[in-house]
Order: sequence, then structure tokens, then C-alpha cells
Amino acid sequence: HEQNTSMVDAFEKILSKLQETPENPEQLAKLQEYVITCEAEMHELTVEISRAREKLDVLELFAYDVDSEDLALYWNAFKQPKVLNQTRKDAVPRHEDESFKFKTKLENTKVEFQKDLLSIEADINRFFSYNDLEQAEEYAGQVMLLNQRLIEAKETAELI
Repeated sequence: HEQNTSMVDAFEKILSKLQETPENPEQLAKLQEYVITCEAEMHELTVEISRAREKLDVLELFAYDVDSEDLALYWNAFKQPKVLNQTRKDAVPRHEDESFKFKTKLENTKVEFQKDLLSIEADINRFFSYNDLEQAEEYAGQVMLLNQRLIEAKETAELI
């Protein structure tokens, strides 16, 4: 019973991971890697299924009445490799779609960033035309706003 429960839990853990939706490119990269590396985990579980089958065969040979819950768990585990293989295949195009979305979002961010840089550059150039000392306080406020925009632009540039 414990072995079958353990196998089912392990398969469900893999399945859950394969069905995750990444929130950022880093998570996507990890999920894409997991699609490849989980094959080893699946192979180990397939071997464990074979061992469980051997145990059931021995019990059957000695006419031992196996609990129906244990049999249900075994058959649930038995079908999981096929389910997981299909889920792995389905994950590839889904991950490609997510990758496209992230690339599109990045491209849009870059375009907006370039617009912001042009706007900042225009604001900086306007400072060279200021010559009224009576408006120095207003100029100082504009400098503070421009400084904040530069800080935000730097943070955005680091993300891109």
C-alpha cells in the first residue's frame, strides 16, 4: 500500500510541476529544463512500478487476497507514465507560447523605454534654454522629477 501511494504521489508531483505556468523567463527556463530532466525520475518510477507488479504477482501466486484499494493505487500508478509523457509533449508548445509572450513583452518594454529616453533627453535639452533666475524653484522641482525618471530608467535598463 505504502509503495503504491508513494508512486502515485511522486507522479502527481511531476505532473503538477509540468503543468505550472511560468510567471517570468527565469521560471520558464527552469520548467523547460525540468521537462527534459524529469525523464530520469519517470524512469525510476517505471522501474518501481515493475517491482510493485512483481510483488503483486507473488502475492497472487500464493492466492493472497490483495486489498482493492492497493490494486486501485497500483493501476493508478501504472497509467501515470503514459499521462506524464503526453503532458511533457503538451508542455513544449505551451512553453514556446509563453516564451513568445515574454519576448513580446520585452520588446514592448524596450520600445516604451526608448520613448522614455527620448522624452528625458528632450527635458534635459530644455534645461539649457532656462535663464530666468526667478523661476529657479520651478526648475529645481523639474530637476527632481527628471532625476526620479532617470533612476526609474536605470532600473528598467537593468531589467532589459
